[in-house]
Amino acid sequence: MLKIRYVQSGGFAGLIRGCSLDAATLAPAAAAVMKRLIKAAPLHKLKTIRTQGAADLLLHDFAIETDAGTFHLSFDELTLPKALKPLVAFLARRSKPLPLR
Repeated sequence: MLKIRYVQSGGFAGLIRGCSLDAATLAPAAAAVMKRLIKAAPLHKLKTIRTQGAADLLLHDFAIETDAGTFHLSFDELTLPKALKPLVAFLARRSKPLPLR
């Protein structure tokens, strides 16, 4: 099992974009890429980190469900771990505008 819910918010314009992906419903090539990107990220070692007092940063919120458990992580563009940047690029290409909260 591999499912991801991703939301990107904030930034100067304050827009919200995101996507929900399930590897079981993706095209085989896309599912393989998603699995590889998740495998490359040390999810069990990552902890949510946000920069205090900074304005207009993009925020990245993840809920990643795997066979090893569910991981809820949140970072801004300054604290986003290098290991997650390829995953963010993959998810950003599949993201669509979401309604403002």
